[in-house]
Amino acid sequence: MNFNRNGISDEMLKNIYKELLKPRLIEEKMLVLLRQGKIAKWFSGIGQEAISVGCGLALNPDEYILPMHRNLGVFTTRHIPLNRLFSQWQGKLGGFTKGRDRSFHFGTQEFKIIGMISHLGPQLGVADGIALANLIRKEKKVTAVFSGDGGSSEYVPQELFDMWGKKDPVNNYENYLLKEKVIDEAFIALTRRDIKSEIEKNLEITFAEANPEAHTEIEIQDLYDQRPVPTFDAGEKVKEIRYLDAITEGMRQAMQRHDNLVIMGQDIADYGGVFKATQGFLEEFGRARVRNTPLCESAIVGAAQGLAINGMKAIVEMQFADFVTCGFNQIVNNLAKTHYRWGQNVDVVVRMPTGAAVNAGPFHSQSNEAWFVHTPGLKVVYPAFPDDAKGLIAASIEDPNPVMFFEHKALYRSITGMVPENYYTTEIGKAKLIQEGNDISIITYGLGVHWALEVLKEENISADLIDLRTLLPWDKEAVEKSIRKTGKAIVLHEDTLTGGIGGEIAAHIAEHCFEHLDAPIIRSASLDTPVPMNLELEWNFLPKKRFKEQLHKLLGY
Repeated sequence: MNFNRNGISDEMLKNIYKELLKPRLIEEKMLVLLRQGKIAKWFSGIGQEAISVGCGLALNPDEYILPMHRNLGVFTTRHIPLNRLFSQWQGKLGGFTKGRDRSFHFGTQEFKIIGMISHLGPQLGVADGIALANLIRKEKKVTAVFSGDGGSSEYVPQELFDMWGKKDPVNNYENYLLKEKVIDEAFIALTRRDIKSEIEKNLEITFAEANPEAHTEIEIQDLYDQRPVPTFDAGEKVKEIRYLDAITEGMRQAMQRHDNLVIMGQDIADYGGVFKATQGFLEEFGRARVRNTPLCESAIVGAAQGLAINGMKAIVEMQFADFVTCGFNQIVNNLAKTHYRWGQNVDVVVRMPTGAAVNAGPFHSQSNEAWFVHTPGLKVVYPAFPDDAKGLIAASIEDPNPVMFFEHKALYRSITGMVPENYYTTEIGKAKLIQEGNDISIITYGLGVHWALEVLKEENISADLIDLRTLLPWDKEAVEKSIRKTGKAIVLHEDTLTGGIGGEIAAHIAEHCFEHLDAPIIRSASLDTPVPMNLELEWNFLPKKRFKEQLHKLLGY
């Protein structure tokens, strides 16, 4: 291997040597501890130090690096105290994740390192978002990201191991410095002794550290960023607008309020999005903040997380809620778990044009909100009326946590309502009592609210009609209060029956309100099939007609 010192001083060459040697000696110690059973797992990066250390030394301390498992040199060149690294690997409180994750699965704003999740590939999208934030702010900063053989879907052939084994960076560089008379054997021995001593002292600190104690209330609290969401009063001036226009207006006013808010999605800029929710935004806010994206939902969501890490806010539009599957990993493993793992807020709203009754078939009509209700760390919002749509999109943007914002396509242009002109917020997690009665409780959301209203207007039924509005967290108190009054409950949703949120609500009612019930809890939901395209088949799939029959049956129980 050829070296060219290119005017670099002896002192700098010696410093590079120390930086190269430190991760090697740490790794050698970790492999010993692994064989002794004192650590549970280790991903060796021996032989790759030059890449990690070179990158770490080349970047400024305020520039982000996103490493992989085998890039220990990135962490040591950022001079993270070794006892904190060792505590992280041991699941101790002195690490970066309070014992909730191990290895290099952590991020740290202090040292501008964003570690990976086990799925590895998502790092590229997150790095893109971090770099994008710098670009938008016109900051001349570099973002470095690593992608190993797993990230590129290749297993490395043995001949490459053999070839690179002869190019060991520590040995080759050490021999070069000896040849150049920059260092001598005494310097090598002293440097190794000092580093090994540092390693042993910091291991003692870590091994003496107590394991974290489990406190359920702390675990639950740390799931979300608990900072209060700013609230804004609706005021008195109102106007009648459509459901879609209410969402558009909420986003526009949020863009005016937050100059660090970016909207991303497929064809959302010049075209205004497939539903025209962002029409005119490009002209008002510019191409830097209203960004067309490639057809790669994983990259879009990853970039949104990167923006949030680097101090921005992001709205992501899924062209159709169905397409979220291509970004599923980024949402459920990255967005949802980041604050719990290492305390980083994730200011991301994922807009989800959802639902059937639009004759669009299996891939443009699914109700998939239950997937995300099952994911701790997310918030799931689903308004049924224009005023709630505007207030909740604003609250979602103000919230420092990731929010899945479901918007029913069939409501976009069919429903109008009186909506405040001000920028205002509606509290996430609170249901709304749409209609009050004594005989039965109807618990629903989205298009189901309008189906229920239609039945109640047609017939003389005394019912509490509860619009949940938020599905995670859902308003248990409002539901329990209604059940204690009426004694009968029917849960209606457009999603398929099996695994839908109706099952969770029914289970909660059975557990907490059993003594108040006068009849079985009924779930009214779509058939357990994909959504058919043909209109007659689609309405047979949907529960609207069955709901009316089930409602009467429950009333007569």
